Amino acid sequence: MVVVSDTSPLINLAAIQHLWLIPEIYGQVIIPQEVFNEIVIEGIGEPGAEEIQSANWALIRTCPPSQLLDKLRVDLDPGEAEAIALAVEIGADRILMDERKGRQIAIGLSLKPVGVLGILLRAKQEKLISTVRPLMDRLLEEADFFIHDSLYNEVLILAGE
Repeated sequence: MVVVSDTSPLINLAAIQHLWLIPEIYGQVIIPQEVFNEIVIEGIGEPGAEEIQSANWALIRTCPPSQLLDKLRVDLDPGEAEAIALAVEIGADRILMDERKGRQIAIGLSLKPVGVLGILLRAKQEKLISTVRPLMDRLLEEADFFIHDSLYNEVLILAGE
């Protein structure tokens, strides 16, 4: 499975010490150079910076220039734009992304976005974690991650909690 990741899922899982779920679920993950820069260079000292820099499962790739990338940069931040453009370029099976606008654009380009909550649900299905609720609570408290109440409840239902 070919998976490309944006910044948010990586740093949010790192913030709650569950970045290890990414390679457990997806194996190797492609990280665009701009996403790497956001996490490792601009985010030095922040959750995920050291882990991503040394991760043997993270394949850092440069996104080639394209009209799509130029168009995406108008509406999205550089990491999101590169993640989507690279995912389209290589025909990724999944793109790890949380931001609503980026996810909508990705879907419009026939990509299949999965966010942090989807990763947690899959981790529970694969018995890598026993419960989702405490991790969602930690995302809210420790990572400053926003989860709408209705989505929070929907995830709990899907998780059987």
